[in-house]
Amino acid sequence: MEFRPSPKLKIIYWLYSLPGLIPLTLIALILMAQHSMLALPSLIAFSIIVIFLAYWIPKFQITTIFKLEEAFICSKYGVWWRKESRIPLSSISEIKLRQGPIQKILKLANLDIKIAKKTNSHVSVTCFQLDYENAIRIKEELKRKIDSEAFLFNGGGTLEEILEELRRIRELTEELVEINKKSRKSGRKKRKSGSKK
Repeated sequence: MEFRPSPKLKIIYWLYSLPGLIPLTLIALILMAQHSMLALPSLIAFSIIVIFLAYWIPKFQITTIFKLEEAFICSKYGVWWRKESRIPLSSISEIKLRQGPIQKILKLANLDIKIAKKTNSHVSVTCFQLDYENAIRIKEELKRKIDSEAFLFNGGGTLEEILEELRRIRELTEELVEINKKSRKSGRKKRKSGSKK
């Protein structure tokens, strides 16, 4: 199953860039009002940033791909520098649905998928800026796949059933050891009685 961020990613990223764009705009307007020589460079800087964002934001949304495979979850994103993460479903320790205030308004969510720490490196996959309903659906699908994989891995039994099976195996092994000891003793007795004749 392949999925992408919501097209609303473009809106939220423009909103995220406002704290940088508003002061730059105000500086350019003040300098223009004062007929300053610095008005033109600040206007050029503002234009370059807006053009860059107008190119980068849609391109970032298009180049971001998330995949839920049979045994893995993958993410690939980045316009110039690509980042790829791929983690096995069997290693997932936590699935968290996360929303910020702007995301709530736009009905978006991030799905944070983390694995149990087996090494010092922290590996995770974040499926970001998904439509909220899609994020819930993907989270449920992930849980279903993880549960079915755990069920198959455990042979379809609960932990109690597995422990009971291990106890039974131990009992049978102990019985076989006793039978083996008895057969050795009886074999020795037969050899001794055969050598006396």
